[in-house]
Amino acid sequence: MTLDDATVLARLAEHGIELDPLNIGPYTAGANALAAQVAIVREVVPAHAEPAMTFRTPLTEEP
Repeated sequence: MTLDDATVLARLAEHGIELDPLNIGPYTAGANALAAQVAIVREVVPAHAEPAMTFRTPLTEEP
């Protein structure tokens, strides 16, 4: 999914994240789009949903 800068700013603003539109450029566009996608996923996925993957550390033996 690709979002234009105006859409990114609007979606982030809905979640209380304000960015300066003058600072959006080729180096920040990717990070801003990723942040907007995360915000959109948070809208869709309930907060109580189980994660699809969990990362665990290997079990160690107790002495």
